[in-house]
Amino acid sequence: MKKLFKAMQSLVNKHVEAYQSDFGIDKKVIMANPTEVLYYWYIRQHGTFLAKASDMQWIETCRPKSAKFWLSETKMILEVHVDTKELKSITPYKMEGIIKAAKSMPENVKLDYIIHRMNQEGVMEGSSSASALYWAAKDYKFSHPKIDELVKRCPGILTILAALTELKASMLSAETDKPYSDEDYAKAKKLGYDLDDWNHYTIYFELGAQEGNNLDRCFI
Repeated sequence: MKKLFKAMQSLVNKHVEAYQSDFGIDKKVIMANPTEVLYYWYIRQHGTFLAKASDMQWIETCRPKSAKFWLSETKMILEVHVDTKELKSITPYKMEGIIKAAKSMPENVKLDYIIHRMNQEGVMEGSSSASALYWAAKDYKFSHPKIDELVKRCPGILTILAALTELKASMLSAETDKPYSDEDYAKAKKLGYDLDDWNHYTIYFELGAQEGNNLDRCFI
């Protein structure tokens, strides 16, 4: 890691005229996320900007919005490959494509981000666990009765994390137990049916018609 940071520091010294201290924050982010292997790094005349590649996928993290905001003021954009300790230059055009490709988070991904934030909040002195949960859910636009219940009860961080982990497990279980494929769900949606509604489900899969045909055959 020292070799990578030395190369990054060299670029900061050469191109950043003010707010070189931004790079100190960048280093802390990289060191605090050992599982993250790719970052996008902007070198500007006045400071730097660093974004995890995983955050750039999702609109709710606000990183695509920040990346778009700073794009016009950026001297150089680099991919920071933490696993191979390499810096690779990319064009503004490619960066624009990455920004435009950002999409809205699925519910289970939102919950992953909330759990991650709550883990971080757990080590902060004086922070209210319930308040942190409220703002995390609000920021990631995650709505669930379990969240409201936890906020109202104001439990400690460990109780919240246990409840969120349980909620994630139940959500994943519900996804795997669905009696329809994602393709069928999408087709039904286009026809105005919600396959989570039993009446719509029976209409779309013609369950009533099949039962009727079976009865007819029984009486032949």
